[in-house]
Amino acid sequence: MKRMEGAENVKYAAHAVTSMAEDPARWTDYQLGLHCGITLAGIKAGSLVCVPARDTGRLCGALKKFSARGIEYAPLRLCNGRVGILVYAKSKLESVLKEERVKSFLGEFGYKYDGVEEAIAALRTKIALNNDFPHEIGIFLGYPPEDVRGFLERRQAKLTGYWRVYDDEERARKIFLRYDKCGSCICKRLMQGETLGQIFNIK
Repeated sequence: MKRMEGAENVKYAAHAVTSMAEDPARWTDYQLGLHCGITLAGIKAGSLVCVPARDTGRLCGALKKFSARGIEYAPLRLCNGRVGILVYAKSKLESVLKEERVKSFLGEFGYKYDGVEEAIAALRTKIALNNDFPHEIGIFLGYPPEDVRGFLERRQAKLTGYWRVYDDEERARKIFLRYDKCGSCICKRLMQGETLGQIFNIK
């Protein structure tokens, strides 16, 4: 019986996603909820979403509605007809970038900044020069510098989830669980027919 319920849930989810894909506005909401929901909720510093260039205007239009909640966005890279957009909770990312350990880490890669905008401008420059996302972009997505360094040094990861964990495994597990609960709740409500505006009480 449980197996049948699981199969029905999968079938329902697939139908819901297919239905949303046929409605541009709902599909935009779903893409944002799926890839950036925990950032829109203000519990993660930043998220990266990649969309076809033709959908950029609609996605950015949807993001503008979140500006009153302190959510901002920055297109970073166009490649093969797709645009990579950094969506970030400004106050949370600002707090991350102000940490001495973060400033020291980013300084090793040539970053000099006094605020979020300058840091993102430096990130854009690095992307343009290398035509790819640099590993330190993880800082802008809320990854601890110790874990970004561990990845760069190709150490053995203790845990893999929203990022690869090399340092504080227990803390990361708690964060991942919180992200899972928030993200799952947002996607479930979207599949049930709600919009992001309704979920976050934004008109």
